Amino acid sequence: MSTQSTSSEDYSCSGESIDPFDSNHPENRLECLEDPNAYGPPAPGGDMVGLGPPVPSVSRRKVKAIDPCQGRCLVTNATPDSGIKYTHCLPTHLSEDSNMIRRLEWYWGLRMGDLNLNTEHNIFPVSAQLSAMHECPREAPSWFLVPEDHIVDMFFSRTTTFNMVQDPCKEGEIPCYSRTWRGNLPELQGKTFKYRLVPMYIRMEGMALTYIRHPPIRRPKVSDVTVDVYPFNNLPWVTSHLDPKFVIMEAGRKLGKIGSYDLKWGNPLAKKWFDGRPVLRPLLLLYEAWSAPMPSEADQDFGFSPPVVSDPLFSPPVDSDTSSPTAHLHSEEVDPMVPCDPDPVKDSDGWDHSAIAQWSIDTSGQGTSLDSFSSEGQTATQDNDDQIMDSDEDSQFDFMIGAGSRTPPRRLILSKDGKHWY
Repeated sequence: MSTQSTSSEDYSCSGESIDPFDSNHPENRLECLEDPNAYGPPAPGGDMVGLGPPVPSVSRRKVKAIDPCQGRCLVTNATPDSGIKYTHCLPTHLSEDSNMIRRLEWYWGLRMGDLNLNTEHNIFPVSAQLSAMHECPREAPSWFLVPEDHIVDMFFSRTTTFNMVQDPCKEGEIPCYSRTWRGNLPELQGKTFKYRLVPMYIRMEGMALTYIRHPPIRRPKVSDVTVDVYPFNNLPWVTSHLDPKFVIMEAGRKLGKIGSYDLKWGNPLAKKWFDGRPVLRPLLLLYEAWSAPMPSEADQDFGFSPPVVSDPLFSPPVDSDTSSPTAHLHSEEVDPMVPCDPDPVKDSDGWDHSAIAQWSIDTSGQGTSLDSFSSEGQTATQDNDDQIMDSDEDSQFDFMIGAGSRTPPRRLILSKDGKHWY
């Protein structure tokens, strides 16, 4: 079996030692939506820069609880004592690309900030060698997983496909690109799904992989082991707890590194490789649909970005491809439902707690005192065991959009003891 060097040279570039956890290093820095033109042959001797951080122990425990492989390698069925690494299907370094994450949350029907790449449904056990080839180098990965055709078709049927002249595709016409809308995903039955390994274009051609056919309850015999070589068509389908969304997105992301033009119309060899595997086209088109810029109405969808009163210390991020501020009015570092600081007497605008509470009374039109917020006719909701002030439907909406002569600098939250607003 082909092996990769583990010398210190693998982790250096032009004689400079590279810290794989340093996101500011040029070798580790990501451009928005990753440059597909950077795909090329692997570096001689193995280029292993950019290894991601290890999987959190909490996530590993959750994976072990639901993993049908019971800690064995998903691809080769090798036992844990052979060297298994828990690996992210969709890599966590994508969280550095706020545009990409925001778009996935939009098209997958999530609220902003809800996508967790450390979920157990995005992590699987695989041999250390295959893990390294799956994750690194970032611009020249070696393989990806694909779901069964009928699973891919369920997702792809939820998109609208277009031809080369940007007209909706007719029956039998090969699509050039596709688009979808928020939360337009199929309802899948079951908790496990089947996948298989597909090597990337001009990758793994000199490798052989072994597969142990049965879970080894004893010392394996030679008859238990099969060997397969590129393109690994004899490797069996394997069952995993991985969510197909993550698998599809990662497959399409890696195909996008080769370049959509080369695969669809350009490089004859790449196009032949691409067309010879019919499942790859919908995977690439799904990736393009899920990573497309969000529609203009996204900043009006309170289900995506719930409205909160603006804090002047924070500014709304902007999707660089749409040049439109998104609806959320809080920073990505601070949870808007957590108070900034309940202790200071006044904020930067000179508002103290009593003034903020009185402002809310005046703008709600109720004319009630602070002590009557909990009286009949008012409603309260729970958030992290704190009470968030609301009133009837009309005044509640006014409160959310910041009615009145001024908007206070932060959302009003009643402390647990019911004595203080902040």
